Amino acid sequence: MKLRPLWFAWPFLASLPTSAQRPDGPPPMGGPGPMMEPHQEIQKRFDADANGILEGDEVQSALAYLKEQGGDRRRGWGPGARPGPPPQGRGGPGGPEDSQERPAPGTGESLSPSDTQYLLGSDLYDSDLLSTLFLEFESPTWESEMVAFKPTDVETPALLTRDGQVIGRVGARFRGASSFMRTRDGEKRSLNLSISAFDDSLRLDGYRTLNLLNAAGDPGYLSAPLYSFIARHYLPAPKVNYLRVAIQGENRGIYINQQQFNKDFTQDFFSSSKGRRWHVPGSPNGQGSLRFLGEDKSAYEGIYEIKTKDEPEAWQALVKLTRTLDQTPLESLKTELPKVLDVDGALAFLAVENVLMNSDGYWTRASDYSLYQDEKGIFHIVPHDMNEAFRADHGPGGPRESTSQETPFNLDPWVAAENPDRPLISRLLAVPEWRERYGQLVREIASKWLDWKNLEPIARRHQDLIREEVAKDPRKLDSTEAFDQSLAELKAFADGRRSFLLHHPTLTASTAAK
Repeated sequence: MKLRPLWFAWPFLASLPTSAQRPDGPPPMGGPGPMMEPHQEIQKRFDADANGILEGDEVQSALAYLKEQGGDRRRGWGPGARPGPPPQGRGGPGGPEDSQERPAPGTGESLSPSDTQYLLGSDLYDSDLLSTLFLEFESPTWESEMVAFKPTDVETPALLTRDGQVIGRVGARFRGASSFMRTRDGEKRSLNLSISAFDDSLRLDGYRTLNLLNAAGDPGYLSAPLYSFIARHYLPAPKVNYLRVAIQGENRGIYINQQQFNKDFTQDFFSSSKGRRWHVPGSPNGQGSLRFLGEDKSAYEGIYEIKTKDEPEAWQALVKLTRTLDQTPLESLKTELPKVLDVDGALAFLAVENVLMNSDGYWTRASDYSLYQDEKGIFHIVPHDMNEAFRADHGPGGPRESTSQETPFNLDPWVAAENPDRPLISRLLAVPEWRERYGQLVREIASKWLDWKNLEPIARRHQDLIREEVAKDPRKLDSTEAFDQSLAELKAFADGRRSFLLHHPTLTASTAAK
């Protein structure tokens, strides 16, 4: 049985006073990292014909077993479940509406492949085109089954078609944590599509996995696309665009299509499908700051999820990274750390998430990012959750960090620079040359990408592609009015954040290295 992060405790944690939360450090009293819940592997147990797919009576047996085990007491607004907590504050530009105040989801218009433009041959992540995915589930109760199977390894089969071309039978599951808790049956829920779930050779435009996000907390559908666009000028980051999705012949509207961190990703950005990968799951009490926790791999296994072969050598490499980062004498760090870490990439990662105020960032929760060790043994930091940026407050769970300054855009560019619990920041910025490079990156990103003359046409181009679809989507999580207002709120963020950073006394050319 595997463990995955447990999310239903975050309302309690968010209610703690700021002094108890310690948003830039570990939980009070040295508490644990991400709380974990059992992830049940039941596929093989109920796959009576051993064909790799649960069908018919196999599904019913598995559902009965989960109900016996208490699996019907699930998060989200499925049958028998209580609604998740409402959002605290506004989400992305425009902010989420309270889930208990949203109107009941309606039914979208009918849509078939014959209604769509034939876009085959285009890049799956082309941000200038809007492809349509059609999912036909074999079970009429697919949604309740997927809710029940969410904490398991079961993939629900569906026939996938893209723009008129049948791709094949794929596996589908709901994904997300707080975003899943805050949706009801019938509302837009984030999806994970495993293209190769039942046929290892099957691909969609060369990709084996799709992440289709519901834009929870981001009524303008802009945070992840813009974050990805800007970040990829400085470091490897998931590609993002939009897809229209139809389920059982009904138009389910726009989803954000974010690239999966897997072999396909490393092949795209590092020209190799080999190497080791970890994900650090998001958590209000994240401990994935790359602090050295000792030589025993068990101290790391509950924090860092390994996505490649689980072998002692992999954990030894991760332990070495944390030991080198956290324990090397400062006078030797500039020489030793580049032997195990892409320092330039790490500085870019930190600069992007600070400038764009990613409220799920390393600086605040020490989690929700990915690690890749290439074939040469060098680790690379890769962004993961990009949908909580470009905001003046902090989304689900309440404020992550108080800046104690005049405006909501004043996150200190040097936040956590003196915090030993954030060694990726405090140790890198303790080296004068790296500190200077970080300051240069912060100033460049703010000056160029938060300049409304540059950002506005990019944001408008994205929204113009989906505006009509968003307006007629009866299952979206936010109103059309919130979508329309989001551009003005993005401008307020860009102008305010840019002004603060470019006038920050430590970011002038003469003081950035001090």
